Amino acid sequence: MKRGILIDVVERSVTEIDVTQKISHHLRCDMIDVMMYSDSEDIYVDDSWRFNTENYVNTYFEIEGVTKPICSNGLILGIDHQTGKSVNTTLSLEEVKSKIKFLTFVPTPKNKGFVFVWK
Repeated sequence: MKRGILIDVVERSVTEIDVTQKISHHLRCDMIDVMMYSDSEDIYVDDSWRFNTENYVNTYFEIEGVTKPICSNGLILGIDHQTGKSVNTTLSLEEVKSKIKFLTFVPTPKNKGFVFVWK
C-alpha cells in the first residue's frame, strides 16, 4: 500500500489516498501516462483524456511547477530511483492543495481562441 495524493478535476478535490489497486483504477481510466513533477515525485494522468473529454467536462487543473494545464485526474506518488517503482509521496496534502488551481475551459467565438477560467 502506498500513500498518494489524488487530484479529481470533476469533483475539484485533492485528497490523500492509500493506493491499494492499479493506478488506472484510482484515476478511473484505461491508459495512464506519467509526468515528472520533481526529483522525487511523479504525477500519473489519464493518457486518453484527448479522446474522453466527456469524462472531464472541460475541467483541468494547474499545479505549480508544471507549465501547462492538465485535462485529467492526477495521482501524485513518489519515485524510487534505484528501482524505478512508485513509493509513498513525500508531499503533504496541504502542500499540494496550496499548489493546485482548478480551471474550466471556456470556448470563445470562432477564430478568437479560448480562455481558461479559474472557478
